[in-house]
Amino acid sequence: MNPLKSIARGYKRWRHRRGFGVHSPFAYRMVRDVLTSRGHYYAVVRFRRDTAGLPRKTIKEYAVLFRLVARLAPRRINLAGSVEMQLYPVLRLADSRVLIAEGTGGYSHCDRVLTILSASDIRHTLPDGILRSGNMLVIRNLKEQPTALETVLGAVTGGWVFADSRTAIIVSDSDEPLNMVDVTIL
Repeated sequence: MNPLKSIARGYKRWRHRRGFGVHSPFAYRMVRDVLTSRGHYYAVVRFRRDTAGLPRKTIKEYAVLFRLVARLAPRRINLAGSVEMQLYPVLRLADSRVLIAEGTGGYSHCDRVLTILSASDIRHTLPDGILRSGNMLVIRNLKEQPTALETVLGAVTGGWVFADSRTAIIVSDSDEPLNMVDVTIL
């Protein structure tokens, strides 16, 4: 990559991480309240207990997922087989009413589904309905499969994509144009 482009992209991510240049009110709140929040959420003691002994990077990732579930309040969370078991209590702590299921199916009768998967879980096609309006998708470990984000972006009709080189969070909304927010997530 061109060094000047790399510097410009880093500067853009730095600005977006602080909310500058993010014009959608929804995207601004996502950046400030979910992706870059440094304040304490409720249940801090229990969160620390559930994540004790995990690597610091994993704890930061779990904290972002915790805030994402608390902020967007999905009705169902689908976890791919590659997701660690330690994530279950963290997601349950964020919203005790949410249904947590394994696998990536069941999009036909349920709206506001958050799917968490690894880039290696994405092959050439996505399950039907995974990006229907109102659904959310978190793709982890993008460095393992760099083409995974392009595969998903081909299926997105509208909404917001918050992405860096490791993680992408997609909030689908067919009433909005596709908005890319290049921000450092972790």
